[in-house]
Amino acid sequence: MSFIMKGDYECSAHYIRTCILGEIVLGEINKLLSAVHDDEDAFVQRSMEQSAASHLDEVKKAKRLLSKDERRIEELDKLFTRLYEDNVLGKINDERFAQMSACYTDEQNKLKAEVVKLREFI
Repeated sequence: MSFIMKGDYECSAHYIRTCILGEIVLGEINKLLSAVHDDEDAFVQRSMEQSAASHLDEVKKAKRLLSKDERRIEELDKLFTRLYEDNVLGKINDERFAQMSACYTDEQNKLKAEVVKLREFI
């Protein structure tokens, strides 16, 4: 039983036979090969430009992530300092200090490792 909501249309079963799909894909591959054969230099140039553009986008993303991670590392340093002061002043107990300190240290170590990887990539 199918329910049709107001404004929706019931969709009949659609399918495409595998052999037809194969013919379409093969036709597109043959077109691509023909284009490459006709002007290989232009194809190579276009491919290199697309690859360079893609790499440039990845580098931009990596730079943004690097900046974000470095800011978070600085924030964690400040948080740890405040946390230490709160512990010394008795605002939080030693157990809570140890727990929060371990979490901040773990996060910071992961971020530092990520920063190294990002710098290598960039």
